[in-house]
Formats: sequence, C-alpha cells, structure tokens
Amino acid sequence: MKLLCLLIFSITLPLCVMAKETSVSYQIISSDKSLTSEAKNNVTLFLKEIDVKDRHNISYWRKRIIKQCTSALQAVGYYAATFEITTDKTANKFDANIDIKLGQPTLLTSAKFVLQGSGKHDPNFLKLKNSFALIKGSKINHGQFEDNKAAFSILALEQGYFDGKWIRSEVKVNIKQNNAQLDLIYNTGQRYVFGDVLVLGFTPATTIIKQMAPFLRGDAYNSNKLALFNLSLNQSQYFSSVQAVPTPPNSQDGRVDILVTVQKRPTHIVELAGGITSDLGARSRFKWTKPWFNDLGHSVASELKLGREERSFIADYKIPKGDPTRNFTKLILGWQRSKVLNDAYKKYSLQWQRHTTTSKDWRRIVSVKLEQEHNLDVGKISKIILPGISFSRIRRQGGIAIDWGDRQSYALEVSDKVWGSTASFAKFSLHSNWLRTINGTHQLLFKFELGAIIADSIDEVPTSLRFYSGGDENLRAYDYKSVSPLVTLDDNSKEARGGLYQVLATAEYSYPIVENWRIATFYDVGTTTDDFSESLKSDMGIGLRWQTPVGKIRLDFAFGLQSNDHKPYDYPSHISLAIGLDL
Repeated sequence: MKLLCLLIFSITLPLCVMAKETSVSYQIISSDKSLTSEAKNNVTLFLKEIDVKDRHNISYWRKRIIKQCTSALQAVGYYAATFEITTDKTANKFDANIDIKLGQPTLLTSAKFVLQGSGKHDPNFLKLKNSFALIKGSKINHGQFEDNKAAFSILALEQGYFDGKWIRSEVKVNIKQNNAQLDLIYNTGQRYVFGDVLVLGFTPATTIIKQMAPFLRGDAYNSNKLALFNLSLNQSQYFSSVQAVPTPPNSQDGRVDILVTVQKRPTHIVELAGGITSDLGARSRFKWTKPWFNDLGHSVASELKLGREERSFIADYKIPKGDPTRNFTKLILGWQRSKVLNDAYKKYSLQWQRHTTTSKDWRRIVSVKLEQEHNLDVGKISKIILPGISFSRIRRQGGIAIDWGDRQSYALEVSDKVWGSTASFAKFSLHSNWLRTINGTHQLLFKFELGAIIADSIDEVPTSLRFYSGGDENLRAYDYKSVSPLVTLDDNSKEARGGLYQVLATAEYSYPIVENWRIATFYDVGTTTDDFSESLKSDMGIGLRWQTPVGKIRLDFAFGLQSNDHKPYDYPSHISLAIGLDL
C-alpha cells in the first residue's frame, strides 16, 4: 500500500507543479531616455530566451538577465551600456524592472575587406561588398554583419562559385576605448561553368530538351538560368513531369552537368467541357491534342466550340524552333459562325504565326491571315489578306487564385487592296489589365482598352473585325455587343452594327467575406463609336467572387447610369455570370 501511495504521489506532484506555472514580466525603461527602439526590441527578444527554471534562484535569474541584456545590446553596437535591475518575487510571479543607459555606441575605427579568387571583380560580389558597413565612424552591428556574411554564401551558390569561403571574418572590439576593427577576407574560388545536359533514359525529346536550355556548354553557371530551364520544360506541354537538377560540381574540369528526368505525356489528350454565360448561354467544348507528333517536337491540336449563338472550329500545327514555349511557328485553320444581334456571319480563315519571346518576357507575334467572311444579313462576301504584329506580356502571382499581376497587349493589323484584299484598312488595339492586393485583403482591378480602325467607311470592314462593347467583360449593364453605332432595320428597329473606335475603362474593388468568397463593387465607362458623337456609357454595380479550383466565378449585378434616345438602352441593368482568370 505504501508503494502504491508513493507511486500516486510521484505522478500527481508534477501535475500540481505544472498547475502552478510561474509567470514573469519585464519592464524595460531608460531613465536618461537614451534607449533606441532597435536596442529595446533586441533586449526583449533576448529576454524571451530565459527559461522558466532559471528563475527559481533569484540570484541566478538576475545574472541571466544581465547576460542577455549585455549580449542584446552588444549585438546592435552598444558595448558601453549600463543597466540597473530591480527584481521582485512573489508567489508564482517574477517581476524585473530594467533601467538601461546606452552610453556611446561602439564605432568602427578601421575596416578592411579583401576579395580574392576569380570573382574578385564580379560586379555581383562588389555590389554585395558595398552593403557592408565599412565606413570609419559607423556603428558596429553584429546582426547585420552576420546577415551580410550569409548573403555571400548564397550569392556564391547562385553564381557558381561553389568553393567560395571566408578566409577571415573578425570583429575586434576594444571595450576600454569603445571602438572596433573589422578584418574580412573572402575567397570566391573558381567559377564553375555549365557542362552537358544529360537526359536520363531514352526519349525522343532529347534533342528538343537540349535546345530548350537557355545556356550553352561552357557558359558561366547561373541558378536563375537553371530555373528558367525548368520553367520552359514544364510549360512545353510535352511531359507529364520533368525536372532538371545540377550534378555535384567537378573540381577537375570546373563543370556542372545538368541531369534531366522526364515522364512523357499521353500520346493523345482529349478534353470535354461545358458551361454557361449570361452573354452566350450554354456552351460546350471538345479539344483534342497530340503533344508529340514527331521527333522534331511538332504538335497538333484542334478545338470545337458549340453554342446557341456562336460555333467555331480551329486546328493548329505547331513547329518549335529551340525552346517550344518561347520560339515557334503556328499554322492555323479556322471556321466560325456567329449570330449575335446584328452580328451574323460565317468566316473561314487560314493563318501563319511566328512567335518569339524577348528577354523581358514580351511575346511578339508576326502573322498573316487569309480570311473569307460571308455576312449573312446582307449577303456580302469579304476576302481579306491581313498581315499583322502584336506584343503581349502576362505576369501573375498566386497560381489559380491570382493576387498580383498584369496583362498588356498591343496589336496592329493592315489590309490593302494592293495585295488582294477586298478592302483597305488598318486596325490597332490596346489592352491593359492590372491587379494588385493590399495587406492581403483589399484587391484592386483596373482595365483599359483602346481601339481604332482607319478606314474610308465602316462598311469596308468585315463584321468580325469591328469593335463592339457590352457584356460580361466591359459595360456590364449592357447586353453583349450591344453598344456601338446603330443601324435601322427594315422594321424600323435599331441594332448595333459595330464601330471604328473603342475606349473602355473599368475600376473594381473586392474584399473577402469568407474563405474563397469576396464581395466586389465596380464602375465601367466607355463607348464604341465612328466619330465620338455618341455619349459615353457607364454603369456601376456589385458582385460576388467565388474562387474555385478551376478558376474564379464572377456574378455581377450592374446598373446603367445614362439613358438616351434608344429605348433598349434606357437605364439598362444586367446580371452577368462568367468564369475565368482576372488576367
């Protein structure tokens, strides 16, 4: 029985001790008002490292406080600081009042920093060297000193100086004279270069993979180039998984080989999709892709879209030249039939495109289109040869749930009777979208569109190439493609027939209400016109945003702010539903 009682006592005693957990508080003051916020914050951090058990002995606890305060102040350059500590211990509670007088900061009287090795003239190392506080008379800061030292090691790995090391890194402090001397020597060693790109296992993509590398054998190693290589491989759509990693550096020849492991995608990829929008109603889509057509990396894709108002078919043949994500040619065959308001036509097209990407991630597309359009309302047939050029760039952060980014697009197309077109005109368009998130909650979206067609008459321009406004993406209070100059039909009704010029702008603000849901408010303004005689249309409204794994679903309630002589547009209102990325 005694043994049992002793066992129970030994188990319950620690629980009782835990139940009476002691608390501690520190009051940090500065009677001479010399304490800086930097020094106070550092003292607070160092005091948190004192363990509870260290306070059971009040004398030992005081020594720990003195030691931590001394270390905290010296770390930010105050070796001459003094402090007075008053402690008070009551039941389960420890209080300490710490009065700190910083004194004069410890200043550098001499600073020596020598770079050695093949990277001693490398501008990246020289820039980092200049970030050290090497100016005589500056306050010593050990935390900054250690951070800068670590930055050298990180930079060396990024730039291929794998043998880089500190030969000497000393901070000598003379406490009596309250000054310090800095003595640094860093040897970068040799800079390694890229070796061979080694593809693991047999794959017909070996040649293409090597062409995609943004470096040549013998180029100086750079981790950013390796990251770009991985990005291109993953965006190529040739592989279900792919990874390029460096092998251990070879100190004998100074090279780093890159090992690539790949897993091929299926030979045929079929996608089926369906959806609904307030603009075009229910729609379905069928897409077939053969991502790897031959050993040269050619690929084939086709897409069929079926809807109540619009139907289309497109097939393209892609021919890569080097990196298939940045440099390729496309041949595109298309068919489209549209019946939206007065916009009724059939169109056949053949297009050649040349895609190249600049170092700043701008995509340039040089193209030539051959189009034949049959206007179903008036029976007019247009044959257009349309060379053009466009520049675009998309930057995004946040994956599907984008929280930062922008999209820019500029395009120019020209048609002329000189080379066989039935009409002469030039078309320019600009699109600019900006998305920014403030403090992780407030989200701002701005859109701007500008377009112009230079032509003798709007009748010279095929229906599909004219400008229209209204719908889910702009002027949301107005019906899809309903805002433009009007044409009078046989029954004296009026319908939009497209315009030569377009100016549109949108400002939107959204705020999270629950997880994956945001409430939004917006304002749209703009017009489509031939001569800007029409008044600007504008609307405002509220909406809901639901972030799903396949994209953002947008439900908007928009209310027009103007009326005019055309009754269909008198103070319009519209509910729009759309899905997709903001950029």
